[in-house]
Amino acid sequence: MECKESIRERFNIVLGIVKKIMNKKNTYLILLLSFFFVLLLGTGVYFLIQTKSDSSPKYNVDKYEDVTNWCDTSTNDNQLNIDCKALLLEIRIIDENHSCADIQVISKDNELKDISICESGDVISYSNDVLAYKKLMPIDITLTYVQGDILNSYNINDISIIKLEEAYIQNIVNEDIANLITVDPNTTTIQNSVDFCPNPEILPTYISEENKAKYTNFYNNNILTEKEYIDLYTDQFATAFLENWTDPTIKILFGCESSMRLGYNTVCKTALGNEYKETKLTALPSIVSDWNSTTNSESDLINLKNLSLVSDGMLYKQPHANYDSTWIVEQLFQFISDSGANQNTYCAGYKIYEEFAQYNTIGQTQLNQIRTLVTTNILTATHMCLDTLDKKIYSREGIYLKTLNTDDTSVLHIYNECNNLYQFISNE
Repeated sequence: MECKESIRERFNIVLGIVKKIMNKKNTYLILLLSFFFVLLLGTGVYFLIQTKSDSSPKYNVDKYEDVTNWCDTSTNDNQLNIDCKALLLEIRIIDENHSCADIQVISKDNELKDISICESGDVISYSNDVLAYKKLMPIDITLTYVQGDILNSYNINDISIIKLEEAYIQNIVNEDIANLITVDPNTTTIQNSVDFCPNPEILPTYISEENKAKYTNFYNNNILTEKEYIDLYTDQFATAFLENWTDPTIKILFGCESSMRLGYNTVCKTALGNEYKETKLTALPSIVSDWNSTTNSESDLINLKNLSLVSDGMLYKQPHANYDSTWIVEQLFQFISDSGANQNTYCAGYKIYEEFAQYNTIGQTQLNQIRTLVTTNILTATHMCLDTLDKKIYSREGIYLKTLNTDDTSVLHIYNECNNLYQFISNE
């Protein structure tokens, strides 16, 4: 009897131990399953976020892989079609059957992306309009790939380059105006920035009635009056030239040019007086320190400010001191030549050289030099520099689109937007 009870007790002890082990195993199993569930959930969320943050499909293509992210893509049967809007820089003939198109693609994020497309004549074709291109001509590129032997791989089969349709550019201009009228003029110190915008009366017929009405209101509410120009100049010209080198704040930028656009005839003369015709000009340095930089240092802003005041001082009709001396012109260019210039300052000098060009050989030489340097550095040129380009060689539409797709948060941003729109519309 005692033996049976002893066995039963031992059995219960063993059974208790087994139950504890099983409970622990269940706990471990539950923990393990929970871990895998959280891992799978996290992985799913990660891929969901990745899909949303980069909605461009990824394709395994044999050439020009970047355009699959920059441009619109679609598939049809065994084909992959990619459509890109771009600016044509140059067509280079490699040999009798090969050519390269150097372009800047306008990405879906409105960024300019550099790429060269080089193919044989069996693959790449150009429309007649494109073959007679001006530099920066807006183009439409269609790249067609066919499916390869490897799953989801594609090989280039055909590339067609044609002139971009006018309707596309017209839609862009409408969008540009819609965005411009939302800009707060107080985001810049340059008080005549909006004056560089085109007069609403010259807006083309393809601008929507809503945009035209809102733009007219924006323009009329923000342009300066003739009296405000004179008051600004009175304030600016009251400060001695040398004293102005400590203040980088630009209140008025090439005001004679903008006041003439507004039809204000009492502010500035249209040509230099005889006293300036024998001015000794100093050539600006032929090398800009950094063509890739679009920022303006304090020194750059001071140079830009004084270039503008000197340019206006020579043409301003009202009596004034400090900025109406030929000596000042000579000293300013000498100073910039010694201290160096960024590309905005360098190209702003174009406006002064242009005034002197008909009287002074250095003036014309400098105009040619500035254009040559801008051409060499066209990929990173700012609007101030693009504005100097010869429109017989460079596409007006291309210059407009290039400026529009260049990010600019500087004090010049409204001036650049307005003048860009004006230069495009006024020459249509």
